Amino acid sequence: MALEKRREFELLISRPPWNNSTVWIEYAKWEESQNEFGRARSIWNRALKKDYRDHTMWLMYGDMEMKNNFIDHALNVWDLAVTFFPKVDELWYKYIHMEEMMLNNVAGARQVFERWMAWTPDQQSWLSYIEFELRYNETERAREIFERLVQCHPKVSSWVEFVKFEMKNGEGKKLLQEGCR
Repeated sequence: MALEKRREFELLISRPPWNNSTVWIEYAKWEESQNEFGRARSIWNRALKKDYRDHTMWLMYGDMEMKNNFIDHALNVWDLAVTFFPKVDELWYKYIHMEEMMLNNVAGARQVFERWMAWTPDQQSWLSYIEFELRYNETERAREIFERLVQCHPKVSSWVEFVKFEMKNGEGKKLLQEGCR
């Protein structure tokens, strides 16, 4: 039965590539459902060799590795994915989630955030980094990130967030006085 199903999938992926990504995904998911993780991984890799530019395939591949607790494989997938797609926020969030929540690797998550910030992402990405630091009571680090945020995105909304932060964390009056000069 399984051999027959594999032959069907192999036949489908050997046809012209008009809609191959769907077939590749179905094939990899089927192998995963058979607990054939090595085969599923091989299929994801073959699919990405054909077309590495499909970031949704990277997301699905990384999710498979995470869901089945293949941590090292998942880390490799996320690392490659953010290298190919540095402007796709969802990939960064998945990578950081894995480092922080699954591995309890705060330093690793911080390194991933720093790699991401080098690409000057949108304001929300910076705010996520700040929230991350505040979860660990790293107020001074959060302040430094805010300073970088307002340099990267010097707009009113960035400054408003920074002032709110400073008002809450004790430096608000000083910041307002410096800003009024």
